[in-house]
Amino acid sequence: MDYLDCIATFTKVLELSSFTKAGRNLRISAAAASVQVNQLESHLGVRLLNRTTRCVAPTGVGLEFYERAKRIAHVLERAEAAIACHSGHHQGVIRVMTSPSVGRRIIGPSIPDFHDRYPATQVRLRSGDHRFDFSKDCIDLAFGFVRPTGSIVMAQTVTKCEMVLVASPIYVQRHGYPLSPNDIIAQNHACFSSKEFHTYDNVWPLTTPCGATSIEVSSPYVADDGDTIVDWAVSGHGIANIPLFEVEKFIRSGDLTVVLPDIRPLAIELQAFLPKPMFCEPRVALFLDFTLNKYSATTAIAGDLQPSR
Repeated sequence: MDYLDCIATFTKVLELSSFTKAGRNLRISAAAASVQVNQLESHLGVRLLNRTTRCVAPTGVGLEFYERAKRIAHVLERAEAAIACHSGHHQGVIRVMTSPSVGRRIIGPSIPDFHDRYPATQVRLRSGDHRFDFSKDCIDLAFGFVRPTGSIVMAQTVTKCEMVLVASPIYVQRHGYPLSPNDIIAQNHACFSSKEFHTYDNVWPLTTPCGATSIEVSSPYVADDGDTIVDWAVSGHGIANIPLFEVEKFIRSGDLTVVLPDIRPLAIELQAFLPKPMFCEPRVALFLDFTLNKYSATTAIAGDLQPSR
C-alpha cells in the first residue's frame, strides 16, 4: 500500500463523512477509498472508522489519529506547492478562513477569478468567528475585522470599509427619527451591532461634522453575524450599526433608510492575518497579493447611500 495515499484518503473520508464523496474529491472510486482505509487500519492494527449504511464516523482512536494526520498532509501539500513554485507553476491547496460576511460578500466572489488565473490551485474557504488556531485548524490565511484569538499572527490591512447607521422606514415612523446622536439615547432606541465587525460592545464611536464622539446604546439582543443584524433592522426592530456593503441594496430598495447621514460610525479595517511571515508559502502570498490588488483603494468597499428612484 501507499501509506501517504491511505492517510490522505482516510482524512478526506472523515472530513466528508462519506467514502463516495471522498472518492469523488480524490478522483478515485468509493470502493478504492474503502480499500485504502482498510489497508491503513490493518497496518495500524486499530479500527479508525465506524461504518454504517447511513454514515461514517471516527472512533476515538480514529479522531486522535486524524488530528495528527491532517497536519502531516498539510505539511506535504505545502512542500509540494513550494517545489512547484520554483518552476513558476503555482499549484496546491490554499486554506482560507473568513468571518461569515467577509466570506459571502468579499472573498468568496473573488475566488473564481483567482482560479481562472491559477487553475492548478484550489482555494478551500471556511467561514467562522475569530476563535480558531492556524496550526490546529491548518489555516494558511484568514480575513476579517477582528484579530484571531489563540494565535500569534501578523496582520496586513486590505482596505477600509464604511459603516452606516440604518433603520427601516416602519421603525422610524413608529419610534421617531433621531436628529442627533444624543436622540438615539434619549428616545431609547433599540440598537444592534455585531462583533463580527468590531470588538466594542454598546459604545459606538462616531464621526460628526464637529469631530469624534461616542454614545452608549441599548441593545435588547445580540448576534455575532452581520446577516442577522440586517434582518432585524429590515424587520423594523431597531437601528443597526453595520458595514455599508452589507446594506447598500436595502438602502437602494427603500427597505432601509440611513439614520443621521452626516454622522458616521468609524470605518473598520478589513485585515489579512497570517500565522508567521516564514509560513507564507508562495501560493498563499499569491492569493494575498491578488486580494490586496483587488481592494487596494483607501475605501474600496463603500457604496451609494441614495435609494433608487
